[in-house]
Amino acid sequence: MKPTIFEINTFDTTYAAYIRSRKMRDLLVNEGYRVIYSEANYQVENDSSRLRRNGTRTINTKNYPFAVLNITQSDGMVSFALATVKRLFYVSTLKYEILFLHQLSILTAPLILAAKIKGKKIVLDWDDLASAVQSSPWRSLLGRLAENPFVVRQTDLILSHNSLIIAEAKKMTKSPVEYITQGINTEHFNIKKYQKQSMVLKNKLNIVGKNVLIYAVSFNTGGVADLDIILAAMKIVVRENPNILLIILGGGPLLGKYQIKESPNIQFLGQVDHDKVPEYLSLADYGLVFMRDSTGNRMKMSLKTLEYLSMPIPVIGHLVGGTQKAVEKYIIESSSTSISLAKTIVQTIKKQIKKRPDSRKYIIDNFGVEVMEKQFLKALGKLT
Repeated sequence: MKPTIFEINTFDTTYAAYIRSRKMRDLLVNEGYRVIYSEANYQVENDSSRLRRNGTRTINTKNYPFAVLNITQSDGMVSFALATVKRLFYVSTLKYEILFLHQLSILTAPLILAAKIKGKKIVLDWDDLASAVQSSPWRSLLGRLAENPFVVRQTDLILSHNSLIIAEAKKMTKSPVEYITQGINTEHFNIKKYQKQSMVLKNKLNIVGKNVLIYAVSFNTGGVADLDIILAAMKIVVRENPNILLIILGGGPLLGKYQIKESPNIQFLGQVDHDKVPEYLSLADYGLVFMRDSTGNRMKMSLKTLEYLSMPIPVIGHLVGGTQKAVEKYIIESSSTSISLAKTIVQTIKKQIKKRPDSRKYIIDNFGVEVMEKQFLKALGKLT
């Protein structure tokens, strides 16, 4: 009999982390593991898992293929502390063999230590360097406390989709550290599936005849770190070509702060269910991405860029770190300023530059969900 896995994602759906955590959850269930799944502010209505059943799932519901623990959490230190206490209670009292955590942060480090005391196996899926994308020095300090070698050494297996995170982890622990790709659902992110829906949606949004740019973003501290460059570039772009429209997809606690900057050439569509994202991407003539050369950006892999390239839609922007290493040759590159980005956008649209190497095949072969599943199961086999 396979062990029970307690999988914890401390983020809600305004952060992209849930996409990966749910994919891994579904794979574990399909492979015969019993999974207890915890997510912040979980709502069954927006869970598109193929394992989904009607109704609310709880820890006591035996008829569902996995159990769910919802942890209510808002964006504040008091709420984070209370949510951590709840998670610590479950980590200390539930019956399971493996604790599976997403991201190394001040919210997950206490759980690692508690599970270690209980003698549980610990798997950490380390997404990015959380301390580098915080809104205050205090939060950054807490992040660095979580990312210290003592905490990392308590884990039995570390997973990551970023080569730079993997290199850092290997310096801290002798436990296995394995690369697990992002796991893009390339069948879903395929522009050919959305040609009819695209025309209907263009009419609905009144954007027929526009040159459409798409920028997907999570409106949290880390997600909006480079949004100012995108907006500054658009001010220049629309002076050169008023027919260019930017659609911004995404929700989160900071959305309201940016929505006041909406204009005839910039539309904020808010939170879109991830299953609907490809339909909106199909509207785009180009996808936008921009990454400042910062520690936080170097230590993460841009999910939206991989999804753009899976469709595929041409991508304009500037990359750094692990993302640049992975997909640079598939991007229409600008340099690291808003002026350069604006110039690249205007010239690319004017010259109708679209041809890049076959990005879709590259994404399928290297970042597809099937690749992720094989890597994940192989890595789990290294738990002893």
